[in-house]
Amino acid sequence: MCTVQIFKFAAIFICLSSCSTRPEPPTETGKSNELRTAHTVTINTLTGKIENLELEYIVWGCACANWILPLDRVKYQNSGLAAHCIFLEPADSSLNIPENFDAYRNKLQVKGQYYVIKGYPKGLVQGEEGIGKAKVFRYTELRMVNR
Repeated sequence: MCTVQIFKFAAIFICLSSCSTRPEPPTETGKSNELRTAHTVTINTLTGKIENLELEYIVWGCACANWILPLDRVKYQNSGLAAHCIFLEPADSSLNIPENFDAYRNKLQVKGQYYVIKGYPKGLVQGEEGIGKAKVFRYTELRMVNR
């Protein structure tokens, strides 16, 4: 029995040691987002293309990607809507979505860049249920407008 416990401890120690990572330097676009898997870290860089998006919020019953372009909402409303939703990530904490944002009355206009690889926004808290990866848009400007 003692040998089994030592083996478990050693396996956990090896896994924790091999999974630890050091922060990577910023990429050529200046910003990166680490995507973590069991034993690898992938640096997700921004596309370098500044875009202006107008987005609507979709109320899902999970912490899934919940922002969508209005044209995509209409185009995919009957099939595949969730696959076209995106996550938003503020460039800094001063750009949080206003507390008075109402998903039924307002839209957001954001300016920023997509990350190259689908993933999760920084700060997303994973719950018990798994959350699917989606496109992540990192915004540097934010404006709330009426629908």
